[in-house]
Amino acid sequence: MELDELLSIPQSRRRFLQIAGASLLAAGPSAAWAQSGTKLTGPLSWYAFGTAYSNPALLDPWNKATGVEIRETPWTGADEMTTKMRAGGSSLFDTASIPQQFVKLFAQQKLIEPVDLAAVPNYAKLFPEFAESAYVKFDGRVWGVPWIWGANAIAFDKRQIPDVTSIATLFDPKYRGRISMRDDPEDSLAVAAFYLGIEKPYSMTDAQLQEVKKVLLKQRPLIRAYWKSPSDLQTLFANKEIAVAWSQLVILAPLRAGGVDMGWVWPKEGVLGFFNGECVVRGTAKKPEALAFANYLIGPDYGVLLAEKTGYATTSGLAAAKMAPDLLTKAGIDPKRLKLLKFKELIPNRAAWQKVWDEVKAG
Repeated sequence: MELDELLSIPQSRRRFLQIAGASLLAAGPSAAWAQSGTKLTGPLSWYAFGTAYSNPALLDPWNKATGVEIRETPWTGADEMTTKMRAGGSSLFDTASIPQQFVKLFAQQKLIEPVDLAAVPNYAKLFPEFAESAYVKFDGRVWGVPWIWGANAIAFDKRQIPDVTSIATLFDPKYRGRISMRDDPEDSLAVAAFYLGIEKPYSMTDAQLQEVKKVLLKQRPLIRAYWKSPSDLQTLFANKEIAVAWSQLVILAPLRAGGVDMGWVWPKEGVLGFFNGECVVRGTAKKPEALAFANYLIGPDYGVLLAEKTGYATTSGLAAAKMAPDLLTKAGIDPKRLKLLKFKELIPNRAAWQKVWDEVKAG
């Protein structure tokens, strides 16, 4: 697929991208990541979710071109991430991978700095849904570089259920004991809201929350297990304990490799999208390195390797244009469907959500 087609960009910008792309390739990989004349020094401390993204194979082009060591500190949850960013900031990290719903909050709390787009030329080749997202672009500035994204939707075992089109399958008594939901109120309450036709799940009123609670309590006897980690869900499918689940795309490739005929669908009622913005931690002495690294994350090398090694999707049209069709499918990249994503938001009444979820699980 051509880059222009992927990005759906107007004709007036196509010539610019052709010239810019040719210039970057001619200048070599290092020049494509850092501003001309910028000398990069390490190490660079990276605060990111999990360790998969710092797999040496993914960072090999960066290491060879720059020699700047990436020292990753993984965060395991939003509460931990928020606490450490507020407590440590630049004394701990230079750059941080922040879920989209937290970027504006961190900017308001002066934990991150605006991004100098002149130092991140690959930003112009992002899919528009990410480049123009109000989650990272506000107050006239860009505050985070979207680089990885995904969608939580429905996975199903085709040996047991030939086809799924609707969230209603997750609430169908016909599949009693063969359904799994995520043990997380941000996902499971939103799924129930989609089922009820609530368009803005993260802005639910107290009355709507109670309706969601009723639906989830009715669903509870149908549930085989609430899953916490993707590996837990993968095991449930592999052992044929479940037939359908609200899921993450990352579980599919290992199951298919193991011979399980897995299906994946974005249900008509709604899909939960997420992405991470790479943010410069306020006060870091490694701002040039942080920006160059962000530029690398949305370049063609990292994006392709990300899909190959982890199955996660890149925001980069440059990377997507280099991928074979089967790799695009593996990563769930279909630019024509990106507008269907409903991105997670900060929940103003989080305690109320948690209370409802605790009551649902308690039965």
